[in-house]
Amino acid sequence: MKISQLYQKIRVMYYQYILSNTRIQGDFKILSPTLFYTLKGGQICIENEVYLGYFPSPYFYSGSNHIDVRGGGLEGLKGELFLIIIFVSLLISVKLK
Repeated sequence: MKISQLYQKIRVMYYQYILSNTRIQGDFKILSPTLFYTLKGGQICIENEVYLGYFPSPYFYSGSNHIDVRGGGLEGLKGELFLIIIFVSLLISVKLK
């Protein structure tokens, strides 16, 4: 395992287990650090075939994702939304440059 891969894996675990205030249900892959946050104790369910992060993308080693549930309900991500999330992330990162 390369040092960069180990660094990214540590960042992913830090965001998922220390910074996030909720646990997530589902069988999915987290490739870049993702903060999972619920305001009123909502639940986040992510389906199979969902990848959070993409290598090689801009800011892969310095950026992060944020999934937030504010209404206290159930929030779910499906595989069809994957491209939309990446597209929005790329638009945001392009505007930040």
